[in-house]
Amino acid sequence: MAAEKSNNPLSGVANPGDPIVIKKPAGLGGTVTPGGISAKAQAELNAHNAAGTGILATNPVLDGGLSQVNPLWTVEKVNTYLLGLSPKSRADVQKQMYTLGLYPKNYTPTYGIVSPQEDNAAIMKLAVVGEQKNIADPVEIIALANKDASIKKLLQTGGYATTGGVVTTTSAAELASNLTANWMDMFNEKPTKLELASYTKSINALEKNQKGNVGTQQREDVLINLASIKANNVIGLAEGGDVKAAATLDTGTLGKTIRTIKSAYEDNGVPYDVNRVYAQAVKAMRSPQALDTVITGIQINAGTQWTPWAPLIKDGHLVKDLVNPYINIKSSIRGIPASSIKTSDMTDVIKPDGTLKTYAEYKSEQYKTPEFLNGSVHKANILSDTRTMLSDLGVGV
Repeated sequence: MAAEKSNNPLSGVANPGDPIVIKKPAGLGGTVTPGGISAKAQAELNAHNAAGTGILATNPVLDGGLSQVNPLWTVEKVNTYLLGLSPKSRADVQKQMYTLGLYPKNYTPTYGIVSPQEDNAAIMKLAVVGEQKNIADPVEIIALANKDASIKKLLQTGGYATTGGVVTTTSAAELASNLTANWMDMFNEKPTKLELASYTKSINALEKNQKGNVGTQQREDVLINLASIKANNVIGLAEGGDVKAAATLDTGTLGKTIRTIKSAYEDNGVPYDVNRVYAQAVKAMRSPQALDTVITGIQINAGTQWTPWAPLIKDGHLVKDLVNPYINIKSSIRGIPASSIKTSDMTDVIKPDGTLKTYAEYKSEQYKTPEFLNGSVHKANILSDTRTMLSDLGVGV
């Protein structure tokens, strides 16, 4: 696809998951080597990348230039690369990036621990060179930089340059008000000073990079990205026994989303792991459509697990309602509360051939189970029958 002619070195902002757009001059086999970067431009780049809202193309659009999409590096890869490594491998990469001078000035990473703003700024520089050199492995890029001074310099500049012009940005007060309202809705608490600063810096950086032309969806992406980080932190603290974090998981939009997903699993008789629920809740916070996608996935899973009822499940019926008569039979015969029987534990109503047992068949089976034979109801019945028999024989009991 031919690129539009422009003197602006910024080719735009990609959405999360989109590939970086690399500008290639017509008739040449390689990409354009980017120029230097000012301290101010670097600060803007760091803030932009920390927001996780997109990657800036690094090359100026030349007259007659062509725009091609290279999928080696994406926003998601930049934001999640270090998280996917083991602590030791993560620390090794961080040490090498620090040695190469890829982190912001006067910043020293805590090896093995991810700091999204600073680490993503460093990884972003690897992404720029990786796209230009057609290298997808960050470690390979680092090794190349250690051998080639020109590559090292290119990494340190980040291949980014800003254009002139004054852009009006949204005030810190207005952004603070916006984030506070969203945080109260999502987490039932106010944002921290650090969260307010990160949000303000990210939005203002977008406004500067795009000359103030920032869409509603892009602003929403910044908000949700920050909320996802917050939610994951809260979940981690709650799992570690933090009482306040545990309370947060029961309130606000996050808590409501977690409960909705748990109920969908339980109502559809699908076993679940609580960590999976938390991960799905974070993703589902992005939009009502995202939550619908999670619920639909659970329903599809239920149809696969409860095949005799698959058509009914597809029509919106809940497995807990369909299996309820069987639960009542089990409860009555075994002498246990129906509320203590999980829907997901009732798969024994399905025969090996995939068909449903009749109520009579299921009732007969329950009388033969160890749970019934060794249970209090059966023992009480035996005692009662024994007393009746002895009474009929004239033996006092």
